[in-house]
Amino acid sequence: MEERTVRAWTRAETERREGNPHPRFPGVTLKERADGAVRVLTVRVEPDREIGTHRHEREWEIHQVLEGRGCLETEEGTFPYEPGAGTRIPPGVSHRVAAGPEGLLLLAVFAPRDASA
Repeated sequence: MEERTVRAWTRAETERREGNPHPRFPGVTLKERADGAVRVLTVRVEPDREIGTHRHEREWEIHQVLEGRGCLETEEGTFPYEPGAGTRIPPGVSHRVAAGPEGLLLLAVFAPRDASA
């Protein structure tokens, strides 16, 4: 059943360092903000840490950089990450996110939601 509830969060909630440690990548914290047809998360990557190379077979992944600097690496190249930058990663594309010395805070959207994720 499709979720039909509005979920809102404040800037203060987004900036809190709470969340769940990523199960595979040390120094990465995930905070789920919404689920349903899409998944919306804030992703904090601590300074000089990374989300190692991985891919999502059935989901598009969209990033919006909220804070910090770093980069996204794919077979197509390296894309700089800074506040306001964003990327759209198609399903099946291997990618890696590396934070610089400031760390990174991303808004990540996954669609359509992969129930196995």
